[in-house]
Amino acid sequence: MRPLDSVNDPGFTQLIKTLEPRFDIESRTHITQTIIPQLYEETREKVMEKLKQAKPIALTTDGWTSRANRSFVTVTAHLIDPVTWKLDEYVLSTSEIVESHTAQNLAEHLKGKAKEWDIQLDKAVVTTDNASNIVLAMDRCNVLCHIRCMAHVLNLSSQKGLKVNAVSRLLGKVRSLVAFLHRSTLAANILRKTLHQLELPVLRPIIDVTTRWNSTYDMIERFLVLRPAVTAALSHKDLKHESYRDTISQDDMRNLGALKDVSIESIDMFIFIEHK
Repeated sequence: MRPLDSVNDPGFTQLIKTLEPRFDIESRTHITQTIIPQLYEETREKVMEKLKQAKPIALTTDGWTSRANRSFVTVTAHLIDPVTWKLDEYVLSTSEIVESHTAQNLAEHLKGKAKEWDIQLDKAVVTTDNASNIVLAMDRCNVLCHIRCMAHVLNLSSQKGLKVNAVSRLLGKVRSLVAFLHRSTLAANILRKTLHQLELPVLRPIIDVTTRWNSTYDMIERFLVLRPAVTAALSHKDLKHESYRDTISQDDMRNLGALKDVSIESIDMFIFIEHK
């Protein structure tokens, strides 16, 4: 996982020379133009052979965005080895998509990758998320069977529940308080000292990512653990933000506990689905 330019680094070359003086380090150009293409072709031939031997093939595909804000689509093949009966998984492609993610463009992309790997989509089962564009794309690809990701269905349903007015307001209170504890250096220090005094684990409050329902569970669980220390810290004489002191009532705390229990059931279901 090091950059290929490492072969030109004086420290690295000195290390290799010390370890084995007879070894000649390949140049960066030779690695990129000869070694890697050879490895790719050898691996591709092995994967192609596996795909030919396997009768049923399942595909999964999803889009994602890199930290550089570039959009990619990955296609993965899943099959049972006819000899060992073990599940094999191969990432067939990770390609940048510069066009709009319309159903037509996604369908053409998947058709192109299937043709490249000699896979017949009308004999393949494809699993995707529930985005309307990919659902329509699967219809246009005429796949044997389109399965919508159950984990994504669970995430969508959980998000619906979290948007219920009473729940949304309650979570908004918690987020606002947690954001303050993250933002204020003074409040964070007071909370840390209070945790020590109460002999509680020295943990930081967690703020959730609204698109990930299980992160909301993490936020609630951590807040319930830290609640005594948070209450004490907010009452500290050096903390001037009195508006945060009575943000969460006892009724809110009971509701958070109930919400946590519901979230645990959802997480158990998610783990069961992932295991299956």
